[in-house]
Amino acid sequence: MADQSGNQWSSGSTQQFGLLIAYVLPGFVALWGLSYQSPLLRQWLTSPQASVDFPTIGGFLYVALASIALGMTLSAVRWLVIDRINEHTGMARPRWDDTRLQQNLGAYNLLRDIHYRYYQFHANGLLALLVVLAAHPRPRKLDTAEDIWGLLPVDVLDAVLLVLIVVFFMTARDNLAKYHHRVTILLDHLPEPERSPPMSNGGHKPETEKGAAAKPPKPAKTHEIPRPTEPDKRVGRGAKKSQQDEDQPA
Repeated sequence: MADQSGNQWSSGSTQQFGLLIAYVLPGFVALWGLSYQSPLLRQWLTSPQASVDFPTIGGFLYVALASIALGMTLSAVRWLVIDRINEHTGMARPRWDDTRLQQNLGAYNLLRDIHYRYYQFHANGLLALLVVLAAHPRPRKLDTAEDIWGLLPVDVLDAVLLVLIVVFFMTARDNLAKYHHRVTILLDHLPEPERSPPMSNGGHKPETEKGAAAKPPKPAKTHEIPRPTEPDKRVGRGAKKSQQDEDQPA
C-alpha cells in the first residue's frame, strides 16, 4: 500500500525494512560484540537461567532500544569518517536540482530505499564489525603463529571479520555510487558549487555557486538624462534693463 504522501513506488514496508537494516542490525551486531566485555549485556542477550538459553521480555526491550541507540551512534561515526573518506576519494555527492524533487518524490524515495539504505547498512555494519573485532576475547596462546603482516595475531574469527570488513567497504562504495548516479539522472546535475560537508542522513545543505556572495546583488546603474538648466531670471531682468537704458536718448 502506498504511503500517505502519495509515494507510488516505495511502500511502507520497504521503508521500514530500510530503517531496520540501516540502524537496528548494525547496532545489534555492535551490541553482541560489546557483550563479550559486559556481563550486563550478556544477560540481556541470554536468559539468566542456565537451563533456558532464551532472552527475557525485559532483556528483549533493552536489546531493541540499545540496538537503535548504537545504530544511530555508528551512523554518526560513519558520517564523520567513512563519508569523509568517500568524499576525498572521488565519490563526493553531486549537486542536485531540488526544484525537481517534489514531482519526483516517489522515485527519489525508492532510490533512497534500494540504494542509500543499503549503503548505510554496509558502512554502519563495517563499523559494527570493527567493534566486534576489538571486543571479542582472543586466546592467550595460539596453536599456530598466525599473524597479519606481523602486526596482529588472529584466530579464525578475526580472519573472517577482516574479510567481511573489506567486503562491506567495497559494497558500501558500490551502493553509494549507484545512488548518486541514479538520483543525478532523476533530479539533474547542477554546476558544482563551493562544497559544504555532507550530512549524515544523505541530504545536503543549500549551496551557492562559486564566487556568489551572500549579499544581495547591487542594483544596476541607470543613466539619467540631465535636465535643462533654466536661465537666471535676475540675469535676464538685468540684461533687459541695461538694454532699455541704451535705447533712451542721452
